[in-house]
Amino acid sequence: MTKALPHRVRIEQDIGTQNAIGEPIPAWTVYAVVWANVLSLQGRELFDAQKIAAEVTSSIDMNYNAGVVPKMRVLWSGRTFDIRAVLDETNSKEYLKLLCRELT
Repeated sequence: MTKALPHRVRIEQDIGTQNAIGEPIPAWTVYAVVWANVLSLQGRELFDAQKIAAEVTSSIDMNYNAGVVPKMRVLWSGRTFDIRAVLDETNSKEYLKLLCRELT
């Protein structure tokens, strides 16, 4: 089954640096630019997702990419999403569901 992936999103990873006194400074770099479907979760979907990862507000479906991990973030349409969980729901290595918290 093919999923509709109408949105172009950018996945970024923090390669982190340090300032002069050794404090960590985020340094985000592009990991991948992919097609995805971005959804705001509501009702039962939101309740189920929050059982897996606290503070989840959105779901992003995309083609499978083994390198995507929860420490990354997604940028789309001027919005930023912190990835809280990465799921291969069918264990088919075909699609991923990213459970995310939108940053304000």
